[in-house]
Amino acid sequence: MSPSIETLPTDLARHRVLDTRQTCQFVNLSVAQWRRLRKAGDAPKGRQLSKRKQGWQVGALIDWIASRDPEQIAA
Repeated sequence: MSPSIETLPTDLARHRVLDTRQTCQFVNLSVAQWRRLRKAGDAPKGRQLSKRKQGWQVGALIDWIASRDPEQIAA
């Protein structure tokens, strides 16, 4: 039986890296909205996975969501 993200210890799961599509699903935004936030500098810093692909750590995304103003989220 291989481990899944649900069975990983919390501190280890926070280090998991999501690609753009997975990140958008995780933060509940469209890819276009996510790109606008990145371009404006309002998204967490990603890490380069390959020449054309970026990823974001789950922990950074969780912290970013927690730090956002509730009015920004509703907008």
